Amino acid sequence: MDRNEVHITFEILLEEIEAVSDTIIRHGAQAMEQKRFDEAKQAIELGVRIEEFRARVKAMQSEWTNLFSARLPTAKAKHRKTMRLQRGLRTPEDAFRRPILEAL
Repeated sequence: MDRNEVHITFEILLEEIEAVSDTIIRHGAQAMEQKRFDEAKQAIELGVRIEEFRARVKAMQSEWTNLFSARLPTAKAKHRKTMRLQRGLRTPEDAFRRPILEAL
């Protein structure tokens, strides 16, 4: 996974956290409207904890960018490395010799 994929993964995670946060906000607002104050208070407390968690994820995203942005190979360089098969997986050239000669 290259640095861009990790950044994208952080963005997806932050979007999901935001979606959960929005759900909690709506639930808390609905509880307030219906005067269910205990539920509203719980929603507020959960919302605060989710926001703190989101801030920690955002900090990790920044840390990733700062620590690894200059050190990781680009996707192209990594791709070139992975195109070569591991030893033993490649068909030996001698195995092609006879079929090629027969085709000629």
